[in-house]
Amino acid sequence: MPFTEFVLIIVGIISLMLLYSFCYLRKIKYLIGSEQLVVEHGIFQRKVDYLELYRIVDFNEHQTFMQQLFSMKTITIFSGDRSTPSLDIVGVIANNQIVPMIRERVIISRRNNSIYEITNR
Repeated sequence: MPFTEFVLIIVGIISLMLLYSFCYLRKIKYLIGSEQLVVEHGIFQRKVDYLELYRIVDFNEHQTFMQQLFSMKTITIFSGDRSTPSLDIVGVIANNQIVPMIRERVIISRRNNSIYEITNR
């Protein structure tokens, strides 16, 4: 009897963790404006992060095995922002072409703010 109770407790804890993760992912909102990328996240305590588009430097797309099974991907955005040097956009539909759209808005934002990138090669 004690072993089955232990297994039921472990299964219950894992189920609660999965339910929390699912709810957390469902509550994340990404808003891409003309000047900022806004991320709202959290269940019990909501947090809003703002990332100026002209600070975005690079992008990366990757898929875990589970994301490949569900045709999803994660986009990582790298920026020059101190508070948000990298931002993961998790659970994007795999065939969604969001990176070119963000890249276009970054270029427009830099142009509007007279920001020019200088690289040292």
